[in-house]
Amino acid sequence: MATSSQKPRSTDLVAAVRKVAKAKSDTDTIDESEFQAHLERALNSPHRSTRVWRMNCGQIVYTRNGAKNVFRGAPAGSGDLVGYTIGRLGHGQYLGSAHLEIEVKARKGKLRKDQVARQKAAMKAGWPYVVARAGTDLKESVVAALALIDAAILSCQQIGRKSVPGEHELRDALAEARL
Repeated sequence: MATSSQKPRSTDLVAAVRKVAKAKSDTDTIDESEFQAHLERALNSPHRSTRVWRMNCGQIVYTRNGAKNVFRGAPAGSGDLVGYTIGRLGHGQYLGSAHLEIEVKARKGKLRKDQVARQKAAMKAGWPYVVARAGTDLKESVVAALALIDAAILSCQQIGRKSVPGEHELRDALAEARL
């Protein structure tokens, strides 16, 4: 028979339940590469006015026929998906073309310093650099990312506007619009 000192305390049970819930929520998130592949496919669909591709950053040094070669990728901080807008963004609006970069992150992923610098440079130059985050549902995450990207493109191409609102402002606006 267990003594009262051996019974689990309610605080221990609460802590255990929270630990299991946290572990479950961490494992329920979508894999970043899976989210990126689906987002790329959605952005390149025929009815969209965006074209993007996967772009590696940095450089690779390799040897070929005894000679040292260097392959240089995109500049440090560039988005995972790089591309352009074609000039139309739904409802027949002509918006002009623009460079576009999308940094894909897991739900809790953080931007590196070079990515933050790249995002600031993009905002200053007036082209969209969007941080798309994977959530717990793949379809919802892709739809939310598309809405965020469209909002960034629209805000960059408004007459007289030179920068993109910050990621939090766009998320707040999308939440208010219930997109």
